[in-house]
Amino acid sequence: MHDPALDVTQEEHNLNANKTGTPAKASAKAATKAGSKAPAKAATKAGAKAATKAGSKAGAKAGAASEPRKPFTAETAREMFSVRAKSPNGEGVDVTLVRTYYHPDVHFRDAIQDCHGRDEVIEMLLRFAQKCKELRVFVHNVVQDGPVIFVEWRMEIVVNPRLPMLWNDGVTRLLVGEDGMVVDHRDYFDLWGDMIDAFPKASKIYRKLVGKME
Repeated sequence: MHDPALDVTQEEHNLNANKTGTPAKASAKAATKAGSKAPAKAATKAGAKAATKAGSKAGAKAGAASEPRKPFTAETAREMFSVRAKSPNGEGVDVTLVRTYYHPDVHFRDAIQDCHGRDEVIEMLLRFAQKCKELRVFVHNVVQDGPVIFVEWRMEIVVNPRLPMLWNDGVTRLLVGEDGMVVDHRDYFDLWGDMIDAFPKASKIYRKLVGKME
């Protein structure tokens, strides 16, 4: 004989089973959702950090690039004129300061050359250095009076190891423009008097001839 009470008991059992399963499903769903959010959250955080770092680096670089160039001074001139080179290819002659501080339309003049423009001046300096086995420039004094800078120097040259070392004592006059760049470079030196002293016999004749002109 069928007992209705058994049906009620069975229904209560099924209901309890469903209730018990519901939290388990919810927990699994919550765990899945949390698990999927964690990597996304970490990736977003890492991306934001990387973007901030890249932005800071770019900003610092842009700030450095926008820094104004310091004006050409007596100390800059001393650094630029101090040359030590021992290479037939002109290695060791640094034209960075010339490229930085000489005006694109600078005028250069000495006893034998007349150059217009920074590129022409740099080409001339490197061409001269490449002809020397050794090239040294010693700065004795640097004096600045407003936009005018005077540099007293001695240049020593070895063109051929079998020949005596040649030298020149000279003075350079630099004119600095309002923008802090060199606009005029003028060298003063005795082209033959100093160098010919390296050859005593020729120097004696030269000095004698010069003496007669006094």
